[in-house]
Amino acid sequence: MEKFKKADINNLKGLNVILVSGEGCANCYSMVPVLNEVITRFKDVKFYSLEVDEEFKEFLESYGVRTIPTILIIKDNSLQGSCHGYQPEEILELWLESKING
Repeated sequence: MEKFKKADINNLKGLNVILVSGEGCANCYSMVPVLNEVITRFKDVKFYSLEVDEEFKEFLESYGVRTIPTILIIKDNSLQGSCHGYQPEEILELWLESKING
């Protein structure tokens, strides 16, 4: 999973999954290994982690992020789905599959 950078904001071509988290967030910390395990099952998808920071405020507001952790699915700069809170591996995989494979 790559670290999301400011330069990535306007360059979300193809299918992108972004884990939005925050420092000191226990549920965010718990989501990282779960998502790392699940992402190995998906090809042609870029996976990012984004630590909430002032520089991403406008970006996060534009996608309706109000809580962490949040997982965003963005295809060609358009939101395809979002998931909030900690998700167990099985649920996360089913949700991602339904959104990614339609």
